[in-house]
Amino acid sequence: MDACYGAYSLVRSQGPAVPDERYLALLAQSRVMQVLTAGRKNQLVAEDQGHGVFTRKLLDGLLGHADGNRDGILTGQEQELAAWMHPRVAQASDNKQDMQFGNLDGEGQFFFVLPTGPQVAVGSYPPPPATPPTPPAQVVGRDGAPMVLVPAGEFLMGSNDEDAESPHRVYLDAFYIDTYEVTNTRFQQFVQTTKHRTQAERDDAQRTWRMPRGVGSSLNGLEQHPVVYVNQGDAMAYCAWAGKRLPTEAEWEKAARGTDGRMYPWGKTFQHGAGCHACKARRHAGQTFLCCSGVVRCS
Repeated sequence: MDACYGAYSLVRSQGPAVPDERYLALLAQSRVMQVLTAGRKNQLVAEDQGHGVFTRKLLDGLLGHADGNRDGILTGQEQELAAWMHPRVAQASDNKQDMQFGNLDGEGQFFFVLPTGPQVAVGSYPPPPATPPTPPAQVVGRDGAPMVLVPAGEFLMGSNDEDAESPHRVYLDAFYIDTYEVTNTRFQQFVQTTKHRTQAERDDAQRTWRMPRGVGSSLNGLEQHPVVYVNQGDAMAYCAWAGKRLPTEAEWEKAARGTDGRMYPWGKTFQHGAGCHACKARRHAGQTFLCCSGVVRCS
């Protein structure tokens, strides 16, 4: 569903702050074509739960999630439906779809009215579902690791560094992420249960997660240290076993930097002893710390 015929052919500034039955009836007297497209020209569309990402978010919005002021009237363009859909389509498609919206002829937009309101709407949607309960701030994963909730909302992603993407706003739904990196003890539980062999072990590498300091070394005294020398495939296998998944680049950055573009979790200035593991990571080149996340649907 990429296009709808709407009714709003009047100049927007002429409308009352709160539309009444007479005004809505007046809107329905003429027609204007309004368009919501799944993306820009030549952009491939993604699927989500059996629908295209665009269609899924359109249906979610028409269920009432896009009716931000809960007035029972859902406007189709930049005020509500399109504004609600745009960041969610981008997120669900991993920023590969940039949905477009606008009118082709005249000044206007389509709108929807709840069945209990004036029966002059172009379309209608059911009453919004009850607000879901707020997810807990912390949970414990299947692997026994504590996870913290990162609330839904926008954050500032990127930086002005020469080799980085320029700063831009990104919307993310709420999600959980491991509070700490996956430890050697938890990874060992995964290996004992699944008999998984890491890529480094299959390659007979000189350093593996079992021998992080070279041939002959062990995990003695390192049980609660982050597991190292695992590649993406090993990490994905662990997360699947734990009922989680790897965080996306955007999720990782939001969890690490917060919402205001700070350089470090605590601010914009490096602080020795502030819990930063960057120095440790630099000293042990080639090591990769593993951290998992899980998605929470809050809307």
